Amino acid sequence: MGNFDTQDDLRKRDGRELGPDPLSPRYLRQRDFPTLGVEGQRRLSRARVAVVGAGALGTHVLDLLVRAGVGFIRVIDGDVVEEHNLPRQTLFDLADARSFRPKAEAVRAHLARIDPEVRVDARVAELLPENAEAFLADVDLVVDGTDRPEVRYLLDDASRKFRIPWIHGAVHRSSGTVVAFDPETGTCYRRLFPRPPKDAEGCNRTGVIGPAPAVVGALQAALAFRFLSGRGAEVAGRLFHIDTWTLAATSFEIPPPKSAYSEAEDPCKGRVFPALEASTPEVLVRPCPGTGNPQVVVHPLGGKPVDLERAADRLAPYGEVICTPSVLRAVLRTPLHGNAASPASPRTMLLFPDGRCVVSGTDDVDEALFLTHLAFGA
Repeated sequence: MGNFDTQDDLRKRDGRELGPDPLSPRYLRQRDFPTLGVEGQRRLSRARVAVVGAGALGTHVLDLLVRAGVGFIRVIDGDVVEEHNLPRQTLFDLADARSFRPKAEAVRAHLARIDPEVRVDARVAELLPENAEAFLADVDLVVDGTDRPEVRYLLDDASRKFRIPWIHGAVHRSSGTVVAFDPETGTCYRRLFPRPPKDAEGCNRTGVIGPAPAVVGALQAALAFRFLSGRGAEVAGRLFHIDTWTLAATSFEIPPPKSAYSEAEDPCKGRVFPALEASTPEVLVRPCPGTGNPQVVVHPLGGKPVDLERAADRLAPYGEVICTPSVLRAVLRTPLHGNAASPASPRTMLLFPDGRCVVSGTDDVDEALFLTHLAFGA
């Protein structure tokens, strides 16, 4: 699906429509870039891209893709904007943070003011094995804006199964890494990381400076331009690492598989997709998410619609509640369920209309389930 050289007439494929006018004066300087030209701009206009994660990396990528005139962009993110996001996540503002607006919705609103002709499909959801095909199978390219290793293995499996290239990006403190994987060239994330890389710093929150995701996001967007204009195969499997503080940079080709591999054993060629074929548990504990505080994610109603206003009324006696049509946020300070949920250690709950509930500040599954049932009146 990512091979633009053999599928030139993108307007007819899948009934897709032309996006922004590739001959618009807006794109004059891009058309003047020799290796892009009018034909490359036309391909961008007809392209479909999914960006998984609208955080520090995702917002930079999304901003550049929309400004470049990519015709269709699906953004997948299940989180909300908070004030500590603002130094790095450039598409958000203080109003988004104060209202705890879902990132996907905020992104769509801000991008519409940049170019309303680009179609932005905002999905307030986490990427899971159960929805990966619906979210990813109909695009030409996937860009990784997540910080969760398990999602990257899901992206890698989806890339191989649906034959879609994807662009990985990661940031740590002042440095970052970028690499593109393309199933047509036999490159994949599992060859680079057969197992999830260990977090050397455990659950300690690490600092990061804004230039790191800005540079990595820009490099991801540059690789996206190459793939969408039909020139991505040459750079697939080349890893680039840069430190924005020391200005040290390096790049190298990911080595080919060991000669002892059979084709069935090669993780990039096998037809087994363990992450994609897994099932999501009803209760998921995340000891070390990006905030440094433990989280418990609960899907109590199997995705059935939730009345957020009624849930807000139930939670109001126990803390501070903000409720919008898109999300309920509660900071629960009253001791509950025999736990020390005191002002010194509040629990923060995010409840979404699809029934997904994220309880932060605890890794106690029983406590998280109790708070979730309290919100639903169960």
